[in-house]
Amino acid sequence: TDRRNRRHLPEDPDEVCHYCNKALKSRRDRTVDHIVPASLGGRDERWNYVLACRVCNQKKNNDWPTCKCNKCRKSIRIHWQQYRVKPPKAG
Repeated sequence: TDRRNRRHLPEDPDEVCHYCNKALKSRRDRTVDHIVPASLGGRDERWNYVLACRVCNQKKNNDWPTCKCNKCRKSIRIHWQQYRVKPPKAG
């Protein structure tokens, strides 16, 4: 992940995982996740980053997000507009 973009992520003691809302109390607990994975063409851009706990980041792996929040939907929309790659339909 590009360090220049990482600095735009929140750095306060009340950080929580984007996916499970678990408190991220230490740097060890915190990972930066690409909403649209880099392996699927996700960019190193601020709109494509969220903070996630290690468990959720590993669970998501290289998949499209299943989260339906506005931030995830916006990242998918931006990705689609720029690259014309749609996520697979939920089955």
